[in-house]
Amino acid sequence: MKINCLEAGRGIAATAVVFHHAGASVSAFFGHMPVFLTALFSFGYLGVDFFFVLSGFIIYYSSFGKDANPRRFAVGRIKRIFVPYLPVGIAIAVIYTLLPALSASDREWGWWATLTLLPSWQAPALSVAWTLQHELVFYMIFALLLSFNRICAGLILWSLSIVLIAVLDVDVPRPMQFLFSLINLEFNMGVLAAHVFISGIRIPFLALVASAPIAAFFALGADREYSVFFGMGLAGFILLMAQSELKGRLRVPRVLVFVGAASYSIYLIHNPLLSITSRISTGWLSGLIFGVVASLLLGIAYYLIWEKGTQRIFGRAQINREA
Repeated sequence: MKINCLEAGRGIAATAVVFHHAGASVSAFFGHMPVFLTALFSFGYLGVDFFFVLSGFIIYYSSFGKDANPRRFAVGRIKRIFVPYLPVGIAIAVIYTLLPALSASDREWGWWATLTLLPSWQAPALSVAWTLQHELVFYMIFALLLSFNRICAGLILWSLSIVLIAVLDVDVPRPMQFLFSLINLEFNMGVLAAHVFISGIRIPFLALVASAPIAAFFALGADREYSVFFGMGLAGFILLMAQSELKGRLRVPRVLVFVGAASYSIYLIHNPLLSITSRISTGWLSGLIFGVVASLLLGIAYYLIWEKGTQRIFGRAQINREA
């Protein structure tokens, strides 16, 4: 069963990330926006935390009760990440190579990371692709645990390792940081929420319980390093929304579900696009509006033309192989 409210949440999260980067982009070109807008948009990065928690929820929910096929799972996830990503990632890498003086081209990026998204000493050319590297690590671990049928035990062990390294303040090399970063706990929080949802367990005062770690996040100064608390609260609210929709208490507008379906494409193209819209705008307000609208519309176009089309092609190929 598709859970529409979570798909809509994905669209809202992608839009929040767009506003976050749009605000940063116009501020770089035109100076600071009004303080209240700067403060508001500065929290847009938390949309990434929603993506991570939701990924854990969806992966566990969609694979529960089905015949374990780690190879099919891994291939499907790799296609899901790379087919929409590679045209954008390679295009940015080529542009940075040909125009080394271009804005942000002097970042420490590398072709290996760009093409494979594997953890490495350098970053991908597309700046937001660091999140895809974390996604890829989660998918690889999940596929491995799926092959041994030890998903819960393995994810608990992984979570404990992450927490232990953080508590002991162990200095790990950059590639290993993708394996032991605190933000990876959000995937496992999503898995836990999905397990509770599937089990039919009802948590009393769930909204209040979920609000507590979010309040802790803001009490700690709302710094990025503490966003795992925000993710913990998101896991509770994702569970609450899924349970509410299951009971028929929550209905989601179709437009939000559609934007959610296009959220990955929006996420991929918005940052390079914002660097263009900010350059050709006449002020921070026009740059903000132009950038956000262009990112959403062109992201949707990329979804309809490329992402959705290739999904259809690969889907038919999979059916033919299994026939």
